Amino acid sequence: MEYGLDEKMTIREAVTAGYPDPVRYYFGYWSRVMISRNVGVHGHKIYLNPLEGLVRVTIIGLIVAGFGSVRKPSKEVLLLAVIALAYTLTLFVYNYDMQLSYAFKGFAIQGRYIFPVISCFLILIAYVLESLRPKALQIAAIAYVVLLSAAAGPLQIICYYRIFFTNWF
Repeated sequence: MEYGLDEKMTIREAVTAGYPDPVRYYFGYWSRVMISRNVGVHGHKIYLNPLEGLVRVTIIGLIVAGFGSVRKPSKEVLLLAVIALAYTLTLFVYNYDMQLSYAFKGFAIQGRYIFPVISCFLILIAYVLESLRPKALQIAAIAYVVLLSAAAGPLQIICYYRIFFTNWF
């Protein structure tokens, strides 16, 4: 192989060589890259959103709220969560395996491969928001998620389109 190793590293060898273990890789690199590396004509450009930290905290908050407020989810909701998590886990394992093969040189699939399950995650977020009580908390949480989604997405592109679309190809 031109860029890869002759023999794929084991996790133990990777950690000994100073590369991240799967947990550090997930939280320190993979989750950030999957969110930011999904733009460009080939999905090869990186867009570092200044609100990324706030988005991550919001996602963690929604997960915690989901465990706290959803009492008995339906079979469909559970299956949707299983599908979304299984697909995401498959992508993560594939990427980590690629990193072991290429000595963490960055060869892996881009964030656009998470697109097939984005709708699953959006439905789960709506389900969690709908289950929040009291009603005032539910309305505040929905307003916050809508405003954050607008600020972290379309408004960023409108405000920074000259920076965002340079070198698109």
